[in-house]
Amino acid sequence: MPRDSALYWHLDAFDTPAAAAAAKTGRSSVVQSLGRTWLFTIAEAGWLPASGKRLARAGPLPLVQADSYAAVYMEGVFQQGMHSPVHRHPGVEIWYTLEGEQCLETPEGKLVQRAGEPGVMVRGGVPVILTGTGKSVRRSLVLILQDATKPRSMLATD
Repeated sequence: MPRDSALYWHLDAFDTPAAAAAAKTGRSSVVQSLGRTWLFTIAEAGWLPASGKRLARAGPLPLVQADSYAAVYMEGVFQQGMHSPVHRHPGVEIWYTLEGEQCLETPEGKLVQRAGEPGVMVRGGVPVILTGTGKSVRRSLVLILQDATKPRSMLATD
């Protein structure tokens, strides 16, 4: 990862995996999730793919010091009241919520994110618990950008 510029997570929607693959760069991944085809890219703020529809840009990303990085992409589907265990990651975790609402609690406070609002993130190493809130199912796209030599997630017992 370059250290001389701030990096962002770019989320772009495409009609087909082939169209997304044609717009792919070295730090892009084509992902099929939640009924759509996505191009997820880690790049500078002004980066745009040659085609596709920009859904969101989240960042700047607070990177941990590492010799190599892994981008772990997930989809999160939570029923109202469902919650995760208290956990932490060896890198930043970012959510972009497509439907519903969620609450993230850390020792630094609470973050509520509703569908269509800017992405929210928790720095690497910070304990967090997620709760599905609101009146409908929460569906989110998730990125953990972490030190590639460490396990993806650890329970936070402290």
